[in-house]
Amino acid sequence: MISSRIIKWIPVLLLITGLLLLVYSGIFGETELFFILIIPVISVKGFIGVIGTILLIIGFISIFLVRLHFSGNGLLDHTYHTKTEKKDRAINKNSDFTLIRNSEEGVYRDRKDRAIFSGGGVIFIGPIPIIFGSDSRMGFWMVLLTVVITLIIIGIFLYLIISL
Repeated sequence: MISSRIIKWIPVLLLITGLLLLVYSGIFGETELFFILIIPVISVKGFIGVIGTILLIIGFISIFLVRLHFSGNGLLDHTYHTKTEKKDRAINKNSDFTLIRNSEEGVYRDRKDRAIFSGGGVIFIGPIPIIFGSDSRMGFWMVLLTVVITLIIIGIFLYLIISL
């Protein structure tokens, strides 16, 4: 059986491979990157660029599928229990509010084996970020991520303006 740590890295590998293939095809003129207003658009003309684009799309989709698999919501969940987690359950069996962290999954669970999920995200619609998070800690990290992404985008625009 494949380890859950390996499964969690598959989307990252797909995204990196797709980006590398797009960069490779861009070096040979098969892929162009241009902006409509401030939205990046990729034009792919070659086979390697098409494969890179497909890997990117599969990578983004697999991020959500892997997250669903390990979230414990029952949609794609196959519950994993470690010996430590079972021992913790036996010790704290009288409390409904005991949180048990499975180190393999990285997910907190309550007594009824429901996953306690903490997550967030950033959606950019043009220059406007939409930030969401399940708690204030995730909100803070999403604001920080928004600032970093905005600085990277500004850096790319400045580089393109100076190089032209």
